[in-house]
Amino acid sequence: MRFLLTSIGQMLVALALLVGTPGIATAQPPADSSDAAATSWYAFPTVFYTPETSLGLGAAGGLFVGSEADRPSSLQGDVSATLNGQYALNLRPEWYRPAGRQRVVGDIALSTYPDVFYGLGPEAPDEQEEDFTSRYLDAVLQAEQQVGVAWRVGLRGRVRREVVTEVEAGGLLDGPALPGHDASTVVGLGPLVARDTRDRLFYPRRGQFVTAYLVVHPEALGSTFGFTRVVLDARQYVPLGWGHTLAVQAYGEAVSGTAPFSVLPRLGGPLRMRGYLEGRFRDDVYATAQAEWRVPIRGRFDGALFASAGAVAGRLDALGTDGWEAAGGAGIRYRLNPEGVHIRLDYAIGRAGGGLYITARDPF
Repeated sequence: MRFLLTSIGQMLVALALLVGTPGIATAQPPADSSDAAATSWYAFPTVFYTPETSLGLGAAGGLFVGSEADRPSSLQGDVSATLNGQYALNLRPEWYRPAGRQRVVGDIALSTYPDVFYGLGPEAPDEQEEDFTSRYLDAVLQAEQQVGVAWRVGLRGRVRREVVTEVEAGGLLDGPALPGHDASTVVGLGPLVARDTRDRLFYPRRGQFVTAYLVVHPEALGSTFGFTRVVLDARQYVPLGWGHTLAVQAYGEAVSGTAPFSVLPRLGGPLRMRGYLEGRFRDDVYATAQAEWRVPIRGRFDGALFASAGAVAGRLDALGTDGWEAAGGAGIRYRLNPEGVHIRLDYAIGRAGGGLYITARDPF
């Protein structure tokens, strides 16, 4: 119910956009030679209301440049501000060299926003919920080089600076027990390897995408705490005929050492385990799997049915012994441009209730 109340305003705006009301703009690429650089873009407004933020307004958009022979380079992002003085800016650049042999992708977030902390572990109780607000800048940059038909190798770096500005008196964050309870700096670098046979970058219909990386965050580089993060993300897209697609994903993440509480692996959110507040459960180890059946409806409209399961734990050997969570739901999508970017409206139900998600970013 918390998610539903949070997103009523966003839902109304998105529904207006989906039926073609003024306020959304898209551009199609010119119908000339496939060797020429084609450009497309989208833009639409957002509005939302939550008890923590009051009324909020924002906008989302994306620009795509590329020819039919190459994967498109793009810049997507969104910005929002509220009457309570909170703000968020997110940018996701992705750049390909000709023929796609080199790729540079980033994810940049600047935010002052409320969040909720329930504690650590799979048994963190609902009654332990406490609100807090933090201000942070988080930048991830990944550079890749193709080595073979479908394989890439490269480096992944991350810089994050966060200051916790408000906590509940007497709560878990009101004291030094948790690393990063007041402020933290994260600086990390490490290798990655990826395999990509998808037919397109956005909303794929066939192929495979697998990436694994290890990022070390030593105090010698400027991190407040020293820790290492390992991530494995495997996705498969299976065409079922008549425009239907089965998309499946397995995702695992683990940290060793001492990591700030805010960057520990987190269950929930708009990408994995929809139906749970992002960070409802968090700990050193996190694993999840999800499947989505994508169904064409008519024209630019698609539908989706999805289900997921996931768990967190303090140790790898404790994962799966208890604390598994499940969620499922359905959604509707509207294609914004020829590259396959969709505005997505999903409603998911988890153990504690439902959540509504409206975004122009694929879940996976």
